[in-house]
Amino acid sequence: MATSAFDELRQRERLRVWWSFFWRGLVITICSGVGGAIAGAVLGFFAGIAIAILGYDAHAPGPQLVFKILGGAAGLTVALVLYYQYVRWLFRARLAGFRLALVREPPGAAV
Repeated sequence: MATSAFDELRQRERLRVWWSFFWRGLVITICSGVGGAIAGAVLGFFAGIAIAILGYDAHAPGPQLVFKILGGAAGLTVALVLYYQYVRWLFRARLAGFRLALVREPPGAAV
């Protein structure tokens, strides 16, 4: 297996590798936003039901803070899961005829 540094590639190959990363990143970004919004809405809906059952005013500052925290936590969780999937996707993908691979440096190698 031959290795190549990004800067050693021809301009066209660099552009194709860049595009491979870019469109996958764009897909994950859109999915994270939509998935986080859906997860936050579902959690907010159930939290709203629980708040109403307990007899609290859902528009009071306390419950609103709970909704914001739950929504943020749901969005962050979805984003982290999808980011993990993005990294896995990159290592499995063909990037303009190349593959992304980790190469362990020998101990004491200069950075």
